[in-house]
Amino acid sequence: METIRLGFIPSMMEEKWFSYFDDDWLNIHRSWSGFCIYRVRIVPDGNSWEVVEAWVNRDDSQYSCTDDHEDLKVLSLVIESTFVI
Repeated sequence: METIRLGFIPSMMEEKWFSYFDDDWLNIHRSWSGFCIYRVRIVPDGNSWEVVEAWVNRDDSQYSCTDDHEDLKVLSLVIESTFVI
């Protein structure tokens, strides 16, 4: 969780996402457009952390995916690959 709280700023063009943690929310943006695509609320749960809420941008001028299951896969992949969980 310490790594997630630090956020992520891409260092090369191939890294397509940047993120920052603010007020229990992990905000994940597309690096090229700057659009916020995902927001994930992560709260302490005893000795661990729990995702209690997740949002996805459904503005079709900013993000074209409309499949919740696909977004869950992408969101998981972004978090795992960015923060090496």
